[in-house]
Amino acid sequence: MREMLSVIVPTYNRLHLLRGALDSLMEQDVKSDMAYQIVVVDNGSTDGTRDFVKDLARTAPVPVCYLVEPIQGYPHALNRGVKEASGEWIALFDDDQLAQPNWLAELLYVARTKDAAIVGGSIKLQFEGDDTIKLGATCRSILGEKPLSGRPAKCVGNAIPSGGNVLINRVVFDSVGLFDEQLTSGGCDSELILRARNTGLSVWVAPAAVVSHRISRLRVSRQYLRWVSLRWGRNFAVFDLKMRGRAWMLCLSFARVIQAVCLTFPRFVLAAAADDGIRSLDCQLIFWRTLAYVRSTAYSVCPLVFPQEEFFSRLDFRKGRDLERE
Repeated sequence: MREMLSVIVPTYNRLHLLRGALDSLMEQDVKSDMAYQIVVVDNGSTDGTRDFVKDLARTAPVPVCYLVEPIQGYPHALNRGVKEASGEWIALFDDDQLAQPNWLAELLYVARTKDAAIVGGSIKLQFEGDDTIKLGATCRSILGEKPLSGRPAKCVGNAIPSGGNVLINRVVFDSVGLFDEQLTSGGCDSELILRARNTGLSVWVAPAAVVSHRISRLRVSRQYLRWVSLRWGRNFAVFDLKMRGRAWMLCLSFARVIQAVCLTFPRFVLAAAADDGIRSLDCQLIFWRTLAYVRSTAYSVCPLVFPQEEFFSRLDFRKGRDLERE
């Protein structure tokens, strides 16, 4: 009997990218003992996404399901996909990615051989229109790069797979529930993985399961990178508060400040003196991430004294689309 996989692709006004993403998914080299469907969850697009996917579904070599999630937000779209998908396994895939032909097969192979409930793969950056862009390790990580190499490995410590390239068994949702719809600034996929692992479910990585994350020039602008860094800092704070508590979050906030002052700032000064723009930018990204973490901590400790609603609203996951168009 063949195992069924459902690939969930949330999308919002990215038809120009969605076309390539779906093409790569329809060209998957699957084994004879597996089958898959593509579930596109439209989260309010106005760019012709509906007509395109509906037309594609009529001629696609694999089943393509089109859903509309009227409540805006990435976790809402993911949850709609999980509820409607028919597969025993749920694969998460973003509309700005391209999958290698063996992507799904590699994820399922590791899940089977390692008896894993969750398996994540490698994410590489693909700069559109310019292959000469040079960025530091922190910047590449902020943009979603997750380079993996070697053999499949079990995730321990702080290491977890990245969303956008992860395979999840339905037993996970039965055990820990769906994606947290309060996490509108992103990170709901990582939070779900942490919840699952904390209950004892096995999480692995499959380095050979590779997707490319397409990066436009606007995404390497200072304004966009600052927004992403602040959003990451906010997400880290939310995770720590939810999983470790306010006291631990406060301690980590102090630790981040000390790190920024004692380690990151001297490195920034040296990079600036050497006119090293790559290292200088990496340091600034850490500063911005720390700033958001500290502001989130202050709000958590004393919201009346440190109101942050306007700041948090600017970090909503969808705000990045506005920055991409500017």
